[in-house]
Amino acid sequence: MISEGFVLTVLYGVIAGGSYGLIFYAKKARRDSSTSFDIKKFAKALIIGGIVGGASAVTGTSLTEQTYQSQVLSYGFATVLADQLMKIVWKKASSD
Repeated sequence: MISEGFVLTVLYGVIAGGSYGLIFYAKKARRDSSTSFDIKKFAKALIIGGIVGGASAVTGTSLTEQTYQSQVLSYGFATVLADQLMKIVWKKASSD
């Protein structure tokens, strides 16, 4: 059975991924008013965030009120890092 802590950790990863997606959309939309919201990119950020949260939960990271804020920040960082690495790999693979 999946524990409540596991579900919460994955959920916080998804929230961090969603925050990342919204922040970067807002940043891009502010520079270019013709930018439209891309649900595929947002969904990718949510999925990556969920994977980051799931990986943290599997490794036994405990989630408490005291660690919530720092964990969401670290999940956000890990989401950004994973997304950027995926973009690099994808561009490299498509250019070959």
